[in-house]
Amino acid sequence: MVRKVEEVSRLSGVSKRTLQYYDDEGILPAKRSKENYRLYDEVAMEKLWEILWYKEMGFQLSEIKEILVMPKKEREEYFEQKVKSIGEKIQDLEEQRKFVRHIEKYGNVPEPNNREGEIYSYKEQIKYIIKEREK
Repeated sequence: MVRKVEEVSRLSGVSKRTLQYYDDEGILPAKRSKENYRLYDEVAMEKLWEILWYKEMGFQLSEIKEILVMPKKEREEYFEQKVKSIGEKIQDLEEQRKFVRHIEKYGNVPEPNNREGEIYSYKEQIKYIIKEREK
């Protein structure tokens, strides 16, 4: 079954302009009718489905282009790296949440003064103060 861009847009929830962009970028090439309308067959629909999943996973279009042509093993490694990156972002966000809760509970952290004659950066002082107050 071959579908025109309007139907594909309706079925996928992707705008016609986005579909045209995907075609122009070569990520989802469409066939053309005699009248030069974009046409999408079942293979193209499957590829669109795959693209939409990758978008939902947070991949950028440039990454998706690469993923679509990767061998399976390389793709698995790429996904593993993405999972690791997401984990690191989650840790960073958890630290931010702790800091916001700390400020909410105790107010702003006072300007640092050097502990025991050593010089510490503001960031080091913040971590130290939070750690001490969590005890």
